[in-house]
Amino acid sequence: MAIAPDGSYVVVGYFSDVIDFDPSHAQDLHTARGIYDAFITKFNADDSYAWTRTLGGAAHDLVQHVAVATDGAVMASGYYSGTVDLDPGPGVRMHTSGGSSEAFLLKLGSDGSFGWVDTFVVSGDPQEAGGEGGPVAVGPDGSVYTAGFFRGNVDVDPGTAVDLRTSLNGDSDAYVVKLSAAGTLIWGKTIACPQSENANNLKVAPAGILWLGGASPARATLIPGLALTLSHPKDWTTASF
Repeated sequence: MAIAPDGSYVVVGYFSDVIDFDPSHAQDLHTARGIYDAFITKFNADDSYAWTRTLGGAAHDLVQHVAVATDGAVMASGYYSGTVDLDPGPGVRMHTSGGSSEAFLLKLGSDGSFGWVDTFVVSGDPQEAGGEGGPVAVGPDGSVYTAGFFRGNVDVDPGTAVDLRTSLNGDSDAYVVKLSAAGTLIWGKTIACPQSENANNLKVAPAGILWLGGASPARATLIPGLALTLSHPKDWTTASF
């Protein structure tokens, strides 16, 4: 859940079958297209229902994290499997995952209108490669930060350029990217070690400094950057940028 400056708030998650997202006497029914579909629901500051947007294909599609910008724009991250339309409005933005799953970051206006969507394309063994979107935050200048994890190869540049990273030993590695308000890449980093790690928390200080928290069972390397030495397995680590 994320709270907007005007007191409205947004909740996200996933659903199956048919759900009425309007808790009042009115109805706003949505039907899942696949096993699980993702939803983004906004409530006004007085707890009245505002709107719901859903997206999904034939498989598993989830929104797991959300943030709200100062202008009320909604940033939602998650993952999708197979082929899915990532525009929850009348438009069409078809994407097909390169592995078992692929991370995405979706921007909606304060009224639920489609803004843009970025995907972080994975490649490699279709049975092993995959990715999931994790925490998301908006900086004081409107820039957007998001993190997650991937297996195999991932292109951390969601635009036309390619910035390919490869996970070590086939296990999951963490990634973190900074994007402009328009969704273009400013920079991307990965955190790698011979075993699995993930980025679980992300906060932006008023001065624009990013703090990233996660777990790693061994010595990890920030790429590009410095080695991060952990004193005990499964240490909770933080890094700032």
